[in-house]
Amino acid sequence: MTLRSNPKIGARPTQPCVVCREAIALGAKKCTHCGSHQNWMHGVTTWISLLAAPAALLPLVTIAGSMLALVTVGNAGRIEMELAQCTRDRIEAVFINSGKRPAMVVGHAFELLSDGQPQKVDYETRPEAGPVRAINPGDAAQTIVYHAHYQGSAWFFLPMGSKVKACKYRLTATWRNFSGETIPIVRECPCPER
Repeated sequence: MTLRSNPKIGARPTQPCVVCREAIALGAKKCTHCGSHQNWMHGVTTWISLLAAPAALLPLVTIAGSMLALVTVGNAGRIEMELAQCTRDRIEAVFINSGKRPAMVVGHAFELLSDGQPQKVDYETRPEAGPVRAINPGDAAQTIVYHAHYQGSAWFFLPMGSKVKACKYRLTATWRNFSGETIPIVRECPCPER
């Protein structure tokens, strides 16, 4: 710190400001030019600023993390299914992709429920089209028709005159998005009148 006389102030000794280096009166606590403290408070305010800056950015980092989670989760395919028609010999399922990327229906399972309990059936369920169907977002709804087959020939989901009470069909369709996630959808419909 150099002491010198400033002709503007008179014969009073001066010292340079610790921040702006302008001449200020010797022993001044605050600079008249930049307003900075000239004693130990200058160091305290500097450290407070250095510590407060990252703390002020913390909400921005939190918001960015939340937005990233929303963007990555919402950027996948999402297949939805409803059963349009359930008859003795066919089940029509309607599929639509409400996501942002393509997804595909990769499997299915059929159960005949009586009083809420699955019943053993001797037939298998097959879709009319191939077993895998890709569905793009924004496309029209796609219908997949399922039929019962017994020993290679067409059969009925519910044979005539069966004694099943409180009957329901349960179709579980499995779909997969292209990030490898496989998700089942389960829908039920009442058995048709016999």
